[in-house]
Amino acid sequence: MAKKQSFSRKDNSPAAIAFYSTLLNIFVAGSKGVLAWLSGSAALLADTIHGFSDTFASLLVLMGIWLSKRKSEAFPWDLYKGKGIKVSEWLLQNGVDTVYTRKPFDGKGPSYVFSDADVEVIITEDKAINEIRKKLTETEIN
Repeated sequence: MAKKQSFSRKDNSPAAIAFYSTLLNIFVAGSKGVLAWLSGSAALLADTIHGFSDTFASLLVLMGIWLSKRKSEAFPWDLYKGKGIKVSEWLLQNGVDTVYTRKPFDGKGPSYVFSDADVEVIITEDKAINEIRKKLTETEIN
């Protein structure tokens, strides 16, 4: 029995998607350029220029994806690490003394920053600050 061939791409990585998007933008803008040249239409020429500006934006996205994959000596644990610590430090600088969260940060940077600063971390199932405030006012009344 013959095996059916699938034409769907398995590679759904952001780089592949951006690459194919860029190729499609070049094709569409080029097609509009040829039609503008053949017809002499100023509107199609303007749309061609617009299409090539989209292509430039797609190339910038590709470059951003490429840069995000590079390792940096200045950030040996990748660029995304340390954001929680920075947010924790910002909260401390702005006088926050209680933090409500739905997920504990055990063993992560914020837990160390908060514990050193004697900030109370409360784990809650509440999804909005209004729910937390309502519970706080209820406990203060009782």
